Amino acid sequence: MLGEDRGGRSLIFNGHTDVVPSGDPANWRFPPWQGTVDGGRVYGRGSVDMKGGLCCALFAAKGRPAVVYPAHAALFRLGVLPADLELAGVEAALLADTRRRRRLGESLASQRDHWAVTVLDVPPALGGLSDAALRAADAVLVPVAADYLALDALRSTLAAVRATEKARGRSYTPLAILPTFVDRRPASLAAVELLTDQFGDLLLTPGIPRSARFDAAAFAGLPIALTAPQTPPAQTYADAAAALDAALRGAPPKRRAEVLKRPDVKKFVRADMREALRDLRRAPAALRDRYRPD
Repeated sequence: MLGEDRGGRSLIFNGHTDVVPSGDPANWRFPPWQGTVDGGRVYGRGSVDMKGGLCCALFAAKGRPAVVYPAHAALFRLGVLPADLELAGVEAALLADTRRRRRLGESLASQRDHWAVTVLDVPPALGGLSDAALRAADAVLVPVAADYLALDALRSTLAAVRATEKARGRSYTPLAILPTFVDRRPASLAAVELLTDQFGDLLLTPGIPRSARFDAAAFAGLPIALTAPQTPPAQTYADAAAALDAALRGAPPKRRAEVLKRPDVKKFVRADMREALRDLRRAPAALRDRYRPD
């Protein structure tokens, strides 16, 4: 029985364990108590009666990822499926899986009635996991730090997003960008200004300010909305979450062969980030005041 000591639901596998004698071993093709695998089949006592099915059910439960439910009362509707050391092996297996672009989507579709929103947090590197997630997703949120290296990497990310939109035949609704780690340095403010000029309609907020409170929240194992709810970083994240929720609720029905042109994304992918940021290094005082440390 699983789940009782963790406050979750219980699952019981019920089956009798009595075994009928095997009789004369000479009548068996393989030793009855050995469990021999031959030609993809298991030969042995109990392999074809209800005990074989019970073993299959136990192994299926063992391989099923465990959803973690946070203990904090405010997070009672949140379920987390954390990554583990097997993630690297999954990434390698996905690259060799010809159905990887559909397998994740089919798995999520089977759970659609259990969750209001499913968030796939994938590695920033473009690989098998990111490709499968892009194929399965209805919407895409791209957090990007306000610095040159992050903006330069954003170009390849957006290029992959656009390629997937064209391959699927429909656009993400929404495709959103969230500037993060914004501070008063001229380079950081220039990055925000560049993102605002280029993607005004795609930005959820002007930017999440850099703050040491994020480290304290991570150490506590809680979101900053609970550890420091009245601070500018928490309030800015709340605004971004509200904007994203509104965009998801207002998304139009999915249609085939409906792909937005997105000329702003195309222009950004082809831009020279170094030259663009160099022209914006002299940030106005109004922007510097917006991101004073809290």
